[in-house]
Amino acid sequence: MSDIDNNDPFEDLDLDFDPETEEEDEFLSDLEDEVAEYAGFDPTMIITLRSTQGQTWVVPATEPAPIRDLVSRANLMVAQNIEYWTDSVQVPVDHVVAPGSLVTLIGSVKGG
Repeated sequence: MSDIDNNDPFEDLDLDFDPETEEEDEFLSDLEDEVAEYAGFDPTMIITLRSTQGQTWVVPATEPAPIRDLVSRANLMVAQNIEYWTDSVQVPVDHVVAPGSLVTLIGSVKGG
């Protein structure tokens, strides 16, 4: 017999999603918080950039920052006509977001 611990480190994550009872953004936000906590990140000390292609970049942030700076720190290349959304509102690239925020990038995004 082996003394190897067979515990699943993800067994406490709630991955159930019922679109009839839960909004997708709320589900993703909750999942992001759970994964960030498991990974040793404080979710209030990061800003998450997410593309409509399903890619996600986590940028450490201890203070509010313009989206332009976050894109640069994540080593991303974006098309000039890209749209930035946060809090269900389209915002300009110079919009300042606080740690703990989620910014969705709609358009062509490369890098990371």
